[in-house]
Amino acid sequence: MFLAWISRVRDMTICANTFKLMQLYSVFKPLPQFGYMSSLYVTLTAYGLKWFPIFLRSSPNLKSLILERIGGSFHQLSPKAMERVSISSVPECLLSSLEFVEFKSPIWELAPEMKLVWYFS
Repeated sequence: MFLAWISRVRDMTICANTFKLMQLYSVFKPLPQFGYMSSLYVTLTAYGLKWFPIFLRSSPNLKSLILERIGGSFHQLSPKAMERVSISSVPECLLSSLEFVEFKSPIWELAPEMKLVWYFS
């Protein structure tokens, strides 16, 4: 019920713990569409990175995205965990709406953060 209620907001800030709860929720039920959201500030852990594109598909009108990483850098993942970080192409719905992406954390060469850069380029 809570996610259905917040699906009507225009600007959203999601901390890593809330993002993890949303990820767990999506295992049991599909996420609602966040059709009104135009601005998103999200804090991700390395392990939230894999699910992030799935979340983006529920935000078809997103214009501004700010990403912040916490809990150490993504490049500190084990080699097995790095292999699991697979990011496909940007959802079609975002290609026409997304205007701005900012990374609030350092980007390390050849790390999963670089996969995010390629994802949005």
